[in-house]
Amino acid sequence: MPGGCAAMATCSFSTLGGGYHSLMAHLDNVSPEVGAELQAGDEVGTVGDTGSLKGAYLYFEIRQDGRAVDPKPWLVPAS
Repeated sequence: MPGGCAAMATCSFSTLGGGYHSLMAHLDNVSPEVGAELQAGDEVGTVGDTGSLKGAYLYFEIRQDGRAVDPKPWLVPAS
């Protein structure tokens, strides 16, 4: 897990392949077990209120080879 993950309350770090990984932080809980393989659409956790002045929210990023990239291509609009 990246060093910064522990500093961001409950988080999920997922390897996506091709040098990509995702980071989701400020979760109320993390659903999958460490090392579990995930499929598209699998729940990874629920958004929580980790004591931030913002209230409940999700921190989300996609990185490729350690550099932040635009996550928009990875997201599917809600139907």
